[in-house]
Amino acid sequence: MKFLKIGLVSVVLSLSMILPYQTTEASIPMCKSDVMNMAMKMADEMFGMASKVPVFGRFMSSARRRVMDTAFDEVLKHTSLTLDFMRCALHNKTIVKMMLRALKYSPGLIDDMGMMARYEPKFNPLFVLLATRSHSVSEYIFNNINPMIYDHLTYDMIENPELTEEFTKLFISGSAYHLTHNKRFVEFLFDFDDPSNNDDAIERATERFIYSVFGNFNAGNMLVDSLSNLDSGPYNILMDLLFFGEQRTSNYSIEKAEVLNTQRFYNTYAMVDVLAEKIIPHFDNTVGMDPISSNLANALVAKLMSHLTNSTGLTVYGQSFFQAMISMAQVHHNKNAYIVIGFFEKIFPSEAFEQAPAALEQAPAPRDYKTRNGNIKLGNHWFPPSLRRLLDSLL
Repeated sequence: MKFLKIGLVSVVLSLSMILPYQTTEASIPMCKSDVMNMAMKMADEMFGMASKVPVFGRFMSSARRRVMDTAFDEVLKHTSLTLDFMRCALHNKTIVKMMLRALKYSPGLIDDMGMMARYEPKFNPLFVLLATRSHSVSEYIFNNINPMIYDHLTYDMIENPELTEEFTKLFISGSAYHLTHNKRFVEFLFDFDDPSNNDDAIERATERFIYSVFGNFNAGNMLVDSLSNLDSGPYNILMDLLFFGEQRTSNYSIEKAEVLNTQRFYNTYAMVDVLAEKIIPHFDNTVGMDPISSNLANALVAKLMSHLTNSTGLTVYGQSFFQAMISMAQVHHNKNAYIVIGFFEKIFPSEAFEQAPAALEQAPAPRDYKTRNGNIKLGNHWFPPSLRRLLDSLL
C-alpha cells in the first residue's frame, strides 16, 4: 500500500513539473513524511527521463493532464497524503493549482475531505492556514464550503484558539465581498433547512462559531471591529444572521422581530453562554466598558454593545438579543442568562431593560451545541457512527 501511495504522489509531482505553469525541483519543498520524500525523488527521476524526450511535452500535453487529474483524485482520498500535499502547497503555487483543479473536476472530493475533517484533527488547521496564504484556496472555500466541513470546523474551533483566529481572519477578509456578491455563500449561511426543526448541522455550527469567536478575545475583537468597516448591505446580512437567525427582507420593527425564526434564540443563547463563561470572568469592573481598553474583555463588551445600543436605547438587534436573553432566564431558568442579566444591570441604566420586549413563553429551550453528537444531520441525511467509520476506512 505504501508503494502505491508513493507511485501516486510521484505521478502527480512529476507531471506538475512539466505543466505550462512550470515549477522547478528547488521550488518543491521537502515535506514531513518519508512517503512524500521518496515520491519526490521518484518524481525528479521521471521528470529527468521525460525531459530527454523532445516530443514528450507536445505529444503528452492533454494526456498528462488526464493522468494528473486521475492521480490527484486518488491522492485526495488518502488522509495522510492530503495533509502532506497541503503542507507542500503552503510554499508551492503549482500544487495549489493541481489540488484546486482536482477538486473542480471531482466535486465529490470535498465530501471526502469533510470526512477527513471529522477524524483528523490536523486537517482543519492546515486547510484554513492554506486558505489564509492562498487567495485561490480562500475563494474555493467561500464558493464550495458545505455543511460537513463547516460542522467539523466549528467543533475544532472551540478546542483550538489558533484555528479560531485564523478562520476569523479568513472570514473577515472575504465576507464583505461574498456577503453581497456570492449568492451561493449567503444561501449556505442561511440554509436552515426546515425552520420548524432548527436542528441541522449548519444551525448548531453557527452557534459554535459564535461561541468560539467571541470566546477568543483576539478573534472576537477582530470580528466586531470589522463590523464597523462594513457597508450597510453586508453589515445587515451578518447581523441578521447573528441576531435574527435569518436574512432580512425588509426593515423589521420589533413586532416583526418577535415572530422571526427561532434560530435567533439559539444564536443569542450561544452569545449568552460565551459572555457568562468566557468574557465576564475577565471583565475588569474598575475600568468599565472601553473600546480601547488594554483589557480585551472590556474592549470586546464595549464594541459589541455599540451595535446593540445607541443614544436612544436598544437597537433592533439589541431588542432581539435582550428578549431572547430574558426568555432564557425567565422561561427556562438558565444560570448563564441570570449571570449576564446581573452583569448588564451593573453597566446599563435601568431604562435599557424597560425597553426590552417581554419574554416569550414559546421561546425554545437552550440546547447542547458544543458536544460532538453520535449522529450528525447534514441536510436531510443522518450519518451514524458505524457508517462514518466505514466511509472513513475507504478513504
